[in-house]
Amino acid sequence: SDSGANHLVSAPDEYEEVRWTIRHIFRLAQEGVPFHRMAVFYRQQDPYAILLPSQLGLADIPVAGPDPRILRDTPAGRLLVSYLQVIEADLSRDSVMKWLAEAPVNLDTDVGSAQSEGLLWEIISRKAGVVKGIAQWSERIGQHLENLAKEIEEAELREEVSPARLQGLKEEYSSGERLVGFMGNLVDSGQPSEGSSWGSYVKWAKIILKRYAHGLED
Repeated sequence: SDSGANHLVSAPDEYEEVRWTIRHIFRLAQEGVPFHRMAVFYRQQDPYAILLPSQLGLADIPVAGPDPRILRDTPAGRLLVSYLQVIEADLSRDSVMKWLAEAPVNLDTDVGSAQSEGLLWEIISRKAGVVKGIAQWSERIGQHLENLAKEIEEAELREEVSPARLQGLKEEYSSGERLVGFMGNLVDSGQPSEGSSWGSYVKWAKIILKRYAHGLED
């Protein structure tokens, strides 16, 4: 502070140490010291590089400086890394569903929420017996849709199925159609060939983020 006072704090753990630091920053601010005249230094990266910015953000204290997170730990990074894992796994059902569940993927659907659509896609792909490969996504989901169409037609003719059950079948059919379209676009990603320039990969990554990133800033 302006008085030149020094403090030696004995804290039980890193979290309490950071909380004390934040309280001290607030005291300095109340004394009139602007935030841009304050700085927090630490000697070891772990856990302070992540802990300090997160706790300062929760306290609504503005932070300036490099982002301590590596790219793969950001929402955009997780989306890209998981997408590459999907491609490497030959569009395995497990990798696709993990990607949809853990990354901010835009499903480009106006029907319900992306989360509910993703859950329905998991059910449909499991019923269809999809394991991996675009051929299975297309053929097995297509066969499942044919079976659904027959079930819907028979239910409408017999009029023995409850309206709620019939509506559920129709929603599953529509969602399955969207799943087939989504997977068709997924495999046609335009990924650069091996040996391409770094600039080509950067351009491709931006295209993937623009296509699939949900709720991310440009």
